[in-house]
Amino acid sequence: MKKSFSLLFVLIAHTAAHSQANTKLSNLISPTAVNQNLLPDSTEKRDLGTSRNNWKNLYLKSLYLTNLYFKDGSALTTAPVSSQWINNGTNLYYNTGNVGIGNSTPQAPVSFGNVNGNKIDLFYSSATSRYGLGIGTGSLQVYTASATTSIDFGYGSSINFTNRMSLAGTGTLTLKGPAAGYIFADRTSVNYGGYSWYANAGKANLYRYGSGGDLLTVDSLGQMGLNNTVPKAPLSFSNSSGNKIDLFYVNNSSRYGFGIGTGSLQIYTADVNTSIDFGFGSNSNFYNKMSLTGNGVLTLKGSSAGYIFADRTSTNYTGYSWYAAGGKAKLFRYGIGGDLLDAGDALAAGIGGEGFVGALRTDETAEEGLQVGDGGTAAPEPRAAAGGDMAEHIDEQVGLAVFGGSRLAQKGETDVTADVGNHAPEQTVADVIETVEPEQLLG
Repeated sequence: MKKSFSLLFVLIAHTAAHSQANTKLSNLISPTAVNQNLLPDSTEKRDLGTSRNNWKNLYLKSLYLTNLYFKDGSALTTAPVSSQWINNGTNLYYNTGNVGIGNSTPQAPVSFGNVNGNKIDLFYSSATSRYGLGIGTGSLQVYTASATTSIDFGYGSSINFTNRMSLAGTGTLTLKGPAAGYIFADRTSVNYGGYSWYANAGKANLYRYGSGGDLLTVDSLGQMGLNNTVPKAPLSFSNSSGNKIDLFYVNNSSRYGFGIGTGSLQIYTADVNTSIDFGFGSNSNFYNKMSLTGNGVLTLKGSSAGYIFADRTSTNYTGYSWYAAGGKAKLFRYGIGGDLLDAGDALAAGIGGEGFVGALRTDETAEEGLQVGDGGTAAPEPRAAAGGDMAEHIDEQVGLAVFGGSRLAQKGETDVTADVGNHAPEQTVADVIETVEPEQLLG
């Protein structure tokens, strides 16, 4: 009887011991299945674990919280009623709504806080060397790690990438591909076609859409063509007539510039009251040496001003020059030198092209005709000396003799006897030479 009572007491004690768990659950015998709700004996007064003694893992189907605190003491003050993140195998995705990172009111699927700085790191090397996206003052930043790297644009994937545009860290932008080019539209109207800079066959071209065609071409030698794709000079125009260069535009029919007519290079000014001037210096420091006015007057200026013309048929003969000096118009012959014709208040002309005989016309002798003497000669003085060979033989067809010495023809002395024998018939100079006006000799 005593043994039976003792056994019953042990069974009752064992049952009592397992009817209520202690705070550490140390009196539970494993395996222990809880088939009832675990409830505290008072609301919001009992803890599950402590700040020093933590549960290792917590496996739950659902978790309903009023507050959520992290181990460092920080709190998530507002917990979602139900999770919007959904697991799909090893993937986690967000089905609806927006995600804010540093932004409590996201307005896009992913929204960052409105502060400058690094936003996305695609590859992190260091705090100052990274690949990613950021925000500067008024700037969306896309950056690489250093100046030796590049930002590339294209298609495909990271391991199968076709590069179509590359911006190097040095600032060089490169377009690649069969249609590579910089296209820019009209700033003010969509009615005009855009333009494109592109390269082809070693040449840079500016192409206009709409009207079509290459407007400008620059070859590998730096030669530029305007409406000319095969420039042959530093600046080449198309082989067509028309205005080529406007230096100053007034209107379509009045301009300063250069053009091409039928078989004609044209240099033109705006109207008949303007001029085309040639000289040296600069626009603000111009020395005019030749001027062609709109009414056709050509003027030469300067200490050596003159019209020089070479022999038409042979280089064995020297050229001539019309020039003015001392108020007189002069005809000068190169080679043998000397002025062959001198026209001013008096006219001195060489006879026979040699200038040995001079014809002098002045106001005093206008009534009597031309007077012959060495005062009107265009030849050097030794050639007209008295008694010289030149004085004894003058062109036979002229019938005139040179006065000896430096004697000038006197007023009224028109009866001059030739000294060339029968070759020079005796007659007055007035019978042989008519009065000649300067305009007649000057053409």
